[in-house]
Amino acid sequence: MKVIRANWTEKLLAVVLALFMWAAARGRQGPIDGKWEAPLAVRNLPKGMVLVARTTKVRFVVRGEPREVRRLKETLDPYVDLAGAGPGTHNFDVFYRLSGSVGVQHIDTIPPRARFELDRLTSRRLGVVVEVTGAAQEGYTLGARTVTPSEVVVRGREGLLARIAEVLATVDIGDPASPIRDTPVRLLDASRREIAGLSSEPPRVRVALQFQEQEASADVPVRHTTSGHVAADANLVAIRLNPQSVSLTGRVDLLREAREIQTEAIDLSGLRQSTDRRVRLIIPAGLRAATPTTVATIIVEPPKPEKQPVDREPEPAAKGKAKVPPKPTGKAETGDADDAGLHPPTGAKG
Repeated sequence: MKVIRANWTEKLLAVVLALFMWAAARGRQGPIDGKWEAPLAVRNLPKGMVLVARTTKVRFVVRGEPREVRRLKETLDPYVDLAGAGPGTHNFDVFYRLSGSVGVQHIDTIPPRARFELDRLTSRRLGVVVEVTGAAQEGYTLGARTVTPSEVVVRGREGLLARIAEVLATVDIGDPASPIRDTPVRLLDASRREIAGLSSEPPRVRVALQFQEQEASADVPVRHTTSGHVAADANLVAIRLNPQSVSLTGRVDLLREAREIQTEAIDLSGLRQSTDRRVRLIIPAGLRAATPTTVATIIVEPPKPEKQPVDREPEPAAKGKAKVPPKPTGKAETGDADDAGLHPPTGAKG
């Protein structure tokens, strides 16, 4: 223990000196290579221009003293300067910040020039076209359609604006109960594909649709109705209508329900003979008839006349025959022919 504790000051100083010499030797170590990626910044983008495509990162290859290489990784900050650039595709030099890095022997950037595409920002006023999908409900057809506003202002890249073939507002017409629709605006190219990267003001429009009732015509049979009765001693034979059918016009769904129409009641009270009467037709609501009336021919068998008793005259004798006298009563009924007065009186000559 005495040996260890002896000269401890000299021993401590020797250790410190050894560490210092080791650090100095390490500091004089040869250069190393460093590789890393860094985001590429943009400076001085011209007013009214927009980036379409760009290089976003660059790769650094650095050779130098280890301490300087490590410091550069935090301080290089690569960028490109776009001052004065116009629309189109350009290659720009990559710049970086390098100050006080005396221990750096070589710096490479990959790529050495960055590729950028620029376009001009602009706007255009374009008309809106209404496109309808679906089918109107049965009995209706689509009439006029209006859009408010009729134009929108489209903003974006000049190159994209040039591709616009149609500004479209699409509505489904299946529900006529909602004639006003709020719908988004779609910007389509010639292939009817939607173009991304553009905006419209306003982004939505109101489309007003006008629906009209769809009409058709059909012949519908007429059926008569009656009230009262003919005279008790008469007989109703038939009732014939002319015309027997009538053409109705109106909505398809209403026509489908009108399988027949009726006349107003024909009054038969007390009729004793045939007659013609013009009667009105009962037309269903919402339909129109080619003629509002029909003629009813009422055929009645009149009463038969009563039979009167007939006085008969005696029938005349047949021509060429003698009238036979009635038979005499008493002895004459049983007598001979003379007694019966069939011979001439006595004294007469034969």
